Amino acid sequence: MSTQNFIVLWLGVLERISKDTRVLEEIKDLSLAIVLYFMDVDASLSISIAGGKLSFQEGELPGYESKVLFESKTFEGVVTGDVNPMKAMQKRKIQIDGPIGPMMNLLYLLPAMKDNLQKAKEE
Repeated sequence: MSTQNFIVLWLGVLERISKDTRVLEEIKDLSLAIVLYFMDVDASLSISIAGGKLSFQEGELPGYESKVLFESKTFEGVVTGDVNPMKAMQKRKIQIDGPIGPMMNLLYLLPAMKDNLQKAKEE
């Protein structure tokens, strides 16, 4: 998958999630500003949650709390449940620059990301 297609896919997943009232209710008390950096495709996504609102964009926004670095396949595996994030961190397949808390908060989005991944791939 090309870098652009990869980013477009995940932007589509996040767009779907940002409109899901069930997810927004679940994250209403969360706060995070995180950058996901995909080393193999040299691309980043910034995700923030504040006041029950999910915001995201391509690239690296300044002022993030943590930056998570991994290969695109590792990220997709974490989302689908095929990769255990804790084991991947132990094996250095996931690296975190900053506190781990924001990444742990990101785990709240994983079920919704998984639910929307196939739909976004079909578009």
